[in-house]
Amino acid sequence: MTWLQIPLIALCVIVYAVIWLRVQPLLATRQQLLLEIQAQTKQRDELQKEVASLKEQRDSLNESVTALAGKIGALQGTGKQVQELKSEAVHAWEKFPPKQAWCYQERDFKKPAESQYSVHCHWSEERCSKAKAASKTASPCAFVPNLDTADWKPSSKGWMDSWYQLDRPKPLPAPFPQDLTSQGTEVTAVVKKTPAIESEHRTTTINKTNRSETRRFKVIGQIEAILPDGGKNELGLSGKKLPDFPEEELKQGVGGTVHLKIVIDKDGRVRDVKAVTGIEDFKNAAEAAIKQWQFKPFVSRGEPIEVQAEVEISFKVQ
Repeated sequence: MTWLQIPLIALCVIVYAVIWLRVQPLLATRQQLLLEIQAQTKQRDELQKEVASLKEQRDSLNESVTALAGKIGALQGTGKQVQELKSEAVHAWEKFPPKQAWCYQERDFKKPAESQYSVHCHWSEERCSKAKAASKTASPCAFVPNLDTADWKPSSKGWMDSWYQLDRPKPLPAPFPQDLTSQGTEVTAVVKKTPAIESEHRTTTINKTNRSETRRFKVIGQIEAILPDGGKNELGLSGKKLPDFPEEELKQGVGGTVHLKIVIDKDGRVRDVKAVTGIEDFKNAAEAAIKQWQFKPFVSRGEPIEVQAEVEISFKVQ
């Protein structure tokens, strides 16, 4: 090593030291920034999960509020409290669009071709079926998940409440129902409710401590259904056996009403019976009797069909 190389080496060491002293804080700052970015990324991911969870809760709440609004709208009665509830239900129905619903489409051949179609969605299959019964060219009701009603309008008219679009140039694609009736093969459907039938007043003697009581009792039945080709299908309870009055309730002098949903198969037999309200003994008695009922088969376009109906059985005691 010559005496000239020594100064050069010393100079390189000094330059390296200066650079290192300048770069070291920058490297530390870079490392700190990377750690902060990782922390913020993790926080962002957690916030995104929280937002997704909140959206699910919001959609679930919207669905619950919509369904509750529909149920309130179906309440019977004209009292002040009922009317106030219905008024609030209208606001809820309009404010919270349904995210899933039962829908049907229909076609109006009297309108221009570019505006013949419309779609109507309801909060339950039952309300959808009742609403479409007034249409001559409606499709069956179908369940539509992930419903987007951004450009739709709300309507609140008793059990006809719906979110709808009118004057469409063509029907919406599946999962919206596609089986629209064509011109010339229209099917009319009507809601039919039979007159109530009653069992004869009967009497029974109830023995109690040191005395006996004589009670009069009877059973009343009524059925309602949506029937296609309304003039060709008949719905009646004539000749149908009504339930027996449960002995225990008769002893206690207890009466009540049972509401049931039934399915009548293509042969006119009651295929399915489900009591939805009522005292358990009354429900069991009503279900047992209704399972024995037989109807004349219902037809649509010449083919036998299944029909869903609602039955009301009242047990009255005096």
